[in-house]
Amino acid sequence: MNFNKRNDFLCVIFIFFGLLYADISLVNHYNFRTSALDLGIYNNAIYDYAHFRMNNDPLPFQQVGNLLADHFELLPMIFSPVYFIFGSYALLLIQIASILFGGYGIFLIFKNRFANPAIPGLAVIHFLTMWGIYSALASDYHNNVVGAMFVPWLFYYFDQKKFKQAAFFLILLTVSKENMALWAGFICMGFFFLNFRDKDKRRFAIVSSMAVWIYFVAVISWIMPALSQLKGQYFNSDFSALGKNFGEVFFNIIKHPEKTFTLLFENNLNDPHSYGIKAELHYVVLLSGGFALLAQPQYLLMLLPIFGQKLFNDDYLKWGINAQYSIEFAPILTIALFTWLANTFQGRKQIYLALFLTVLGIASTANTFDWPVSPRYGGDRKQFYKRQHYVKEYPVQKMHEALKMIPVSARVSAQTLLVPHLAFRKYIRLYPKIDDANYIALVDCDDIYPMSKEEYKTKKEELLQSTQWQKVYDDGGVLVLKKISE
Repeated sequence: MNFNKRNDFLCVIFIFFGLLYADISLVNHYNFRTSALDLGIYNNAIYDYAHFRMNNDPLPFQQVGNLLADHFELLPMIFSPVYFIFGSYALLLIQIASILFGGYGIFLIFKNRFANPAIPGLAVIHFLTMWGIYSALASDYHNNVVGAMFVPWLFYYFDQKKFKQAAFFLILLTVSKENMALWAGFICMGFFFLNFRDKDKRRFAIVSSMAVWIYFVAVISWIMPALSQLKGQYFNSDFSALGKNFGEVFFNIIKHPEKTFTLLFENNLNDPHSYGIKAELHYVVLLSGGFALLAQPQYLLMLLPIFGQKLFNDDYLKWGINAQYSIEFAPILTIALFTWLANTFQGRKQIYLALFLTVLGIASTANTFDWPVSPRYGGDRKQFYKRQHYVKEYPVQKMHEALKMIPVSARVSAQTLLVPHLAFRKYIRLYPKIDDANYIALVDCDDIYPMSKEEYKTKKEELLQSTQWQKVYDDGGVLVLKKISE
């Protein structure tokens, strides 16, 4: 394969996966499978940021105040102007582009490490078919997905000893989400042990790890609590098996290593729905190249905080392969696996093993599409090869028609699946919270969070009988009401 053919091969790979990702993510959004949590929140945030305002949890849902008190994520401020062009699809397109960008970083890492030029392409395919990517694409937009895609570039520039560029991508990774700073420090410590004999790399690694860990502590200990309305608390410390806060968790990990280790595998909850979820995670990690982590423990070190934040969590839905909670595995597993191939094998063994391990990774991903153990793992949100991915039981076209009848200046209360499409405004509420809204948008369907079916039916009937609201649109179970006093 000459250079031009390799470029053609890469172009085909990226075009194919770009279309596939769009088929999952954008079709979901068009069919109202995205929700207030979290695309609606982020769409409203970039609307505020693009108009030079802070976002103060206008839904409001968690009552934390400033959105940055819930998760300290700075990337939406950078991306915010894109909404003027792509509207409610903007962040989804950014997420897709970032994954492809990460894939190209994977190619650059391995471009010169293999004599056979096809193997870097297989590394890209291995990465782009990783199960963690598809679970994330099926679950709205999240900043840690974008942040994780800077990791291959951090590896690439660090390996080239281009430390300014490496620092740039390290900063982007760090500010993508507060917990990504903790992860970034462990990645740098992995660099330290991988390059212990190189003075320049060793120095960059140790300084960088200390810097991002200081940032992490500052953000969760002072900045986020200062922004929060929850009595100065950090909102996301749900690790009661090890402690009430991050300080207790850290010291208990050191004091009780045996308990810590068993939590990586054992079910510490009594919920019958939680059995098998941790085992499933370990299973797919191993099939996706996780055995290379055992041969190269420096890469296992890089993933320790990811295993910890998942498997020590009180929420069993975060233990397994759900949503965006596994995206960090994708770059590390591919880099560790193909680095192991480059360092351990020569000649034809490399290409045969690379092909076999890529197919094995694809098979492990495909298995999760139809036979997952983890509950709430996508279903029709990610099964692009099934008819139900493209159709819904509720009238999608009527819903789009109805939303066009709501003025952009209106104050809106909307059902969760409608919020992402209506979030570009100063005032938006997650129904059934109405407050000062002068428009209400509803649709009869199963996605009525946070209400029960009975509560939804009762409240809808009250609105229809009220003299304060008039119908603007009522067809096929889609209802738009306008406040009469307005």
